[in-house]
Amino acid sequence: MESNFHMDAQARDQEIYINLHGVFDGASAFELIQKIEDHPDKHIVIETQALTRTLDYGRHVLQWQLPKTVRRSRLHFAGDHAKQIMPQGCKLLKYRNGKPHICMGNCKNCRCRQDAESESAI
Repeated sequence: MESNFHMDAQARDQEIYINLHGVFDGASAFELIQKIEDHPDKHIVIETQALTRTLDYGRHVLQWQLPKTVRRSRLHFAGDHAKQIMPQGCKLLKYRNGKPHICMGNCKNCRCRQDAESESAI
């Protein structure tokens, strides 16, 4: 178990932003699950850019221990390590203007929705 993991969370409007730092292992995954459970009705952005390493066990813990009561469609992962730890059913965020962006479909000139529609047509 690595001991140099920490996370910080910020609330903005209807979203919670969680920044992960250090090594993502099993204990880190349990910490993240607890933070997610604390905000069941919010969209949650999990930023992985500051992770230095991800361990397979952390990914497995997050995948299998995330409660069924948590709507995975509300979990959005961003950053270089997002695909490595993201459980099935969650969303991968694209960056817009240097920041992760959750598209609610009502953005002015919404490119996100257009991108999603073109990807689903493929």
